[in-house]
Amino acid sequence: MTVGISRSGETTEVVEALRVARGRGCRTFAVTGRPGSTLGAEAHGRLELSDAAERGIVTTHSFGAMLVGVAWLAGAQPAAVRQSVAAAQSAWPRGLDLARGLAAGRGVRRHVFLGSGAFAPLADEAQLKLQETAQADAYGFDAWEFRHGPIAIVDAATVVAWLGGAPADAAVLEDVQALGGRAIALPEHLGLDGGGELGAVLAAAPFAQALACLLAEAAGADPDHPAHLHRVVRVEP
Repeated sequence: MTVGISRSGETTEVVEALRVARGRGCRTFAVTGRPGSTLGAEAHGRLELSDAAERGIVTTHSFGAMLVGVAWLAGAQPAAVRQSVAAAQSAWPRGLDLARGLAAGRGVRRHVFLGSGAFAPLADEAQLKLQETAQADAYGFDAWEFRHGPIAIVDAATVVAWLGGAPADAAVLEDVQALGGRAIALPEHLGLDGGGELGAVLAAAPFAQALACLLAEAAGADPDHPAHLHRVVRVEP
């Protein structure tokens, strides 16, 4: 099964990937935030989350909505999904407070996000949010990868946030502190009660989104109209 995920359902590369997969005999499925999309038309099956549609250029709440949809498709029990969503919602005020404190901090030049397992791609998503929304100097790495070169960028002007993963992986934050950087273990700050891995991911994503928005406003940028971007990415053949 090949699954294509696109908020608009019109992203050129995702549509083409599903088209190629279907041409090779693969079963295909589309997850989008818009009914009647090109991606949905290319797929054998589709989940269209019209209630999660958003008008902004930068993807925010539709990220969580599509993630919940994928978890449901993967066989997660509805009760477990509801518990994960509730846990993330309860952690939101703490995540927002942390984002506000970081955005108001002085002398920070770069933000680094680390994670392992399901949180490694989330670190990439957090990097993307800061770059596109605030044009900030941001990086995302697998927690283990960070020691193998990228840790060289750490100094007193660097904030490193571990978003989650295997608890032992958070030990990299000790190295960050030894080098003079500011280290943050997000799961500790959020204080999640239940919700499992899905709840932790659903709580961490809004933290990064809020931080990006706050940094944009602090820099005098418009988070709703980031530079050089359009709501749908289309690439001409």
